[in-house]
Amino acid sequence: KIYYIRHAQGGHNVRKAWSKKGIPESEWPAYVGNPDMFTPKGKEQVVAATEELKAYQFDFVASSPMWRARNTILPYLKETESTAEVWPELREGKGNGSILSNDIPVLQDEILNQGEPIILPEEELPFFILRDDAKNDYSRYPEKCSRMVRAAYMKHALLSAVEMIEQRFGGTDQTILLAGHHASGVSLLKLLLQDESKIKGGLGNTGIWMVEQQEDGTYQLKIYNGKACAE
Repeated sequence: KIYYIRHAQGGHNVRKAWSKKGIPESEWPAYVGNPDMFTPKGKEQVVAATEELKAYQFDFVASSPMWRARNTILPYLKETESTAEVWPELREGKGNGSILSNDIPVLQDEILNQGEPIILPEEELPFFILRDDAKNDYSRYPEKCSRMVRAAYMKHALLSAVEMIEQRFGGTDQTILLAGHHASGVSLLKLLLQDESKIKGGLGNTGIWMVEQQEDGTYQLKIYNGKACAE
């Protein structure tokens, strides 16, 4: 079983709403537009998500390296005395609407572990582990590249995540938790299902999806946005 949780509401999630209020930017709260700060609602979501996650038993936890994903699950890790691996493959990217498109090019150059070093704050070191083969982010796509090229970067990274999941946990009865984002999270789900028809709407902040691997190796969607899915 693969559980996936999107990060809590960050300041970048509400910038557009604040821009419509007609309030000068100089009077906006500090969190508005900042992806490394939670909104007041986001802080409440973290508290609720921590309690929700404690209802499960996870054999393994991994997180995007981005602050908002790490800090969504950090209280859970602290309360359960758990650790999470940092998977740069789960980083947010572009292309969730087209991730299954045949028009997405196949990258010729390796991008994994070729980006900026991942730096964890000292206070998080007891709770997050960097993989030896992933101490750097994957490379960013070139400036002014096409939408399909941007999608190719994220797809390459997410397919690597799928491969790791199946190599390490496929065919077992283990339950894992992944913490990440909207576009990359929905894209990962589409790649696992190879089908978009059962995914209804976007994944909300701290929304959870879950798939269960079947005997034939395929995945069946069981939960989306915290709600059970019809068989």
